Amino acid sequence: MMYPAAPMAQQVVMHPGYMQQGYSQQVMVQPQAQAPLALGMEEMSMLRQLFAQADYNRDNQLSLQEFAKVASQVGLNLGDIGAFFQKFDTDHDGRLSFGEFMAAFHPEIIASPAPAVHHPGIPGVPQDGKFVDAHFPPTRESIFKSPNPQADHIQDMLNSTHGGKVGWRRASALCPGGKLFDKIHPNDISQGVLGDCWLLAGIAGLAEFEGLIMRLFEEKSVSPDGKYNFKIYNSNVKSWETVVIDDYVPIDLTTGEPCCSKPQGNEMWVLLAEKACAKWFGSYLQLMGAYALTPFMLLTACNTTFVFSQRQLGPGHFDKNNYDAKEAFLQDCKNRNSVSMRPLGSVSSEQLWQELMAADDANHIMATFTSKDAAGGGRGASGEHIAADGIVKGHAYSLISVDTYQCDGRLWRVCHIRNPWGNNPAAEWNGELSDKWPLWGNYPELYQSLKIGSAEIDGMFWMPWEKYLDRFSDCGIARIPQNVPRLGKQEISTGIPKDGKNSKQFKKQPGLPIRPAVMQVAAPMVISSPASYPYTTTATYASAPTATYAAAPLSTSPSYAMMPPATYAAAPLSTSPSYATLPTATYAAAPMSTSPSYSTLPMATATYASAPSASYAAAPSMAYAAAPSLSYAAAPGVAYAAAPSVSYAAHPGAAYAAAPQLSYCAPVTSAYSGAPAATHSSAPAWMGAQGAWHGM
Repeated sequence: MMYPAAPMAQQVVMHPGYMQQGYSQQVMVQPQAQAPLALGMEEMSMLRQLFAQADYNRDNQLSLQEFAKVASQVGLNLGDIGAFFQKFDTDHDGRLSFGEFMAAFHPEIIASPAPAVHHPGIPGVPQDGKFVDAHFPPTRESIFKSPNPQADHIQDMLNSTHGGKVGWRRASALCPGGKLFDKIHPNDISQGVLGDCWLLAGIAGLAEFEGLIMRLFEEKSVSPDGKYNFKIYNSNVKSWETVVIDDYVPIDLTTGEPCCSKPQGNEMWVLLAEKACAKWFGSYLQLMGAYALTPFMLLTACNTTFVFSQRQLGPGHFDKNNYDAKEAFLQDCKNRNSVSMRPLGSVSSEQLWQELMAADDANHIMATFTSKDAAGGGRGASGEHIAADGIVKGHAYSLISVDTYQCDGRLWRVCHIRNPWGNNPAAEWNGELSDKWPLWGNYPELYQSLKIGSAEIDGMFWMPWEKYLDRFSDCGIARIPQNVPRLGKQEISTGIPKDGKNSKQFKKQPGLPIRPAVMQVAAPMVISSPASYPYTTTATYASAPTATYAAAPLSTSPSYAMMPPATYAAAPLSTSPSYATLPTATYAAAPMSTSPSYSTLPMATATYASAPSASYAAAPSMAYAAAPSLSYAAAPGVAYAAAPSVSYAAHPGAAYAAAPQLSYCAPVTSAYSGAPAATHSSAPAWMGAQGAWHGM
């Protein structure tokens, strides 16, 4: 049946320290969180080594006395070390794992509270004395409600659940004797019939940073009343919010197993994180397909992400040497399909390499995905195309590192990548630099540096940069530095025991990479000094722009509070720039982008007596036949020798030679002659003693 879109009530809970100024312009002054522990990356590596040395019984955890010694060796002042130990020993077993310890290095999230309203009673749901969420109850609507069921692929969901034969069971019953957290790892997640690989891959990317997942949960151990508080970032008002849920999760009545995400071990956090996101968007069905970088905008305070997409030359054809840079943001944080893009210019593949190197060094979150088809292969569990070389179209991968190695008489540029679905042997890269690459005998130094022969890689793999350009069309960066190193860089180097606590590690770790010197260039010249804002979520137009998109996000061309430099024909710039004001770009020829004219543009005018110049420490000089000049009469405009002009009657739009291509982690679609209907003649009936009940 088609479920109407229920209006989403915006309940504001006032409490000391918070200020409310209307939901659309909500400003919250939140209490200060306790400062996290801080160590540099070198000190962090030493901490890992000392932790491993103190772990005498090789179970990846320390007693209080062992932990106190390690903390003293690295100079950590923990105050009452007994209270600290007890706080972060989340499973209360009297021993602290390294993953639990790392939670202390992430800033605590202070989120606005949310009411927990208990449902007085749902037909068929047992009265077990535990919490049942009245706002997102264990009913059929919480699974299938959608403002557009066809667009949300309801038929695929119905087909995968035997016509919608879905019940509910508490996570504590699905994981008897289990824990909330047990060995949090990117390899924890297994996707079910729900096409939300975009979300699960993003969560796996966050699990790359030990301790980061724990801070999203207010509870650190199993809740006896089945109530959990999960934190999601509202990028529209730039503050964290609390999502209250019970621990009922959908199950397949035929198998009794969870029909959405599945934990790899006896732990609940994956099930509950997925449920909290389902409640945030309105239902489980409204998790079916979204842009690959959306999870980082929900689960970190990055506000926006930066995406680099290979320029598309035509259907299925990409220019691997040139990328369009865009800033992605959610126009409506409660609508996963409201992702929009701000064009930021073009970059070469060389500039992209420098950008990724800088993001790696800054410990930013990085992901990569592809829209490219490849010959051969088959289909995954959710219908995704797995190419013969093991790369999965439409799936997001964690980009662990990009490094340069001097080995075997040549310089290697390599990418280190993790596939969260690495337990599928068909879904792993099997080309150059893979485990079974037949030419390894010719490159013994690189083989040793990458530690290829140490053990199974189980989902992590290496690719040469050129092969990466051939196979991946997009990569994204959430420019929010993390305080702990990526798990993929740490796992095997310190000898974490295979069966130890928090030890679902993969089995390879890169050696010490060689960083080439980055060419120094002059800072971009500022041509105006508008007010500086840390982020921009909306643009100023002569008339209001359109906002929400039901399908793929569209690109817009608004004004920017900060913008990285655009295309350079000469040497690449140093990457990961951050500007308080708008820089100009230096071109060897006329820029190829258009500049729309606005009736009102919030920028100051500027004139130059001579053309702006840039100096390089060791860069080749550039000569221009005629220096580009900028002149403004009154309203700012940009004039080029042959620049196309664009005018708007009402609201601005963007014109492109080819429409920008966005990659969605979406399930296989189905064609419908009409909206699927479901009829139900009776109230839900409780099924069995294990906590499952009909949602029919």
